[in-house]
Amino acid sequence: MRDVTCEELEWYLEDCLALKQEFPHLLAGFDLVGHEDPLKPLIYYAKPLLKFIDRQKELGIHIPFIFHAGETLGDGTAADMNLFDAILLGTKRIGHG
Repeated sequence: MRDVTCEELEWYLEDCLALKQEFPHLLAGFDLVGHEDPLKPLIYYAKPLLKFIDRQKELGIHIPFIFHAGETLGDGTAADMNLFDAILLGTKRIGHG
């Protein structure tokens, strides 16, 4: 959910890596869910998400991002940049894009 702290997200990302290693054929990608406008924008989570990319390289696995990033109001909030941030983070898919 887009309302967790960065520390909580780091735990979820490490859990995701462990699950991918245990069940490589079942895990397709990683997303942050929840309403994009009122909750935290992707940029809030940049540090743990970039660390997640580095951890994948260390482990020799690949878990693409499949971010929901297209539902913004264009009202000047940080969420307006979610689409750009998703692309810069290398998302494979943009939900509601």
